[in-house]
Amino acid sequence: MRKYYLIILVTLLTGCCKEEVLGEDPLSDYEKELIPYNGYDEIEYLNEDGQIILAQSTPTKIESDRWKPGPESCSFTEYERSYSHLFFSSEDFTLKLEINKSYDGEFTIEIGRGESYIFSQGCRIFLDQPIEERITNISLAGDDFTNVLVFENCSADSKISKILYSSEKGIEYLEFSNGSFYKIN
Repeated sequence: MRKYYLIILVTLLTGCCKEEVLGEDPLSDYEKELIPYNGYDEIEYLNEDGQIILAQSTPTKIESDRWKPGPESCSFTEYERSYSHLFFSSEDFTLKLEINKSYDGEFTIEIGRGESYIFSQGCRIFLDQPIEERITNISLAGDDFTNVLVFENCSADSKISKILYSSEKGIEYLEFSNGSFYKIN
């Protein structure tokens, strides 16, 4: 009887199948450099009244992870993701910037303000081209922004309607639904 318990215990501890890597999806060199925050830096923004709004960044982290098609699956895909946070403490919200290869390399900005709101390029345009090909120039609030990614609000109730982003400066411009804005100083 002990022998059967031992066989069952060994089977449970070692698993029933051997893990198999189905594929790997690493970040490209461009994607690894897309989030420019390297430390705990203070970043100044100006609002529409010329007042300074401070934000603090966290260092960008790049991590590897696995995606399994189901909890019992022994096969998986390895992927990389890169992320950082930008804290606006006086305004009581946080922006999480993330490039996640498990979602076809989608670059999202998530806003936490008690609730989460997602900003993506995918909610307004098709993502059938690489991130570097989605870069554009745009004019807002009397300023010209060059080589930026335009993120649109993908959530119904967010107070932020648009975000302009560049790999050199990070978040350059936040447009709020009430017409106010923050632009990098």
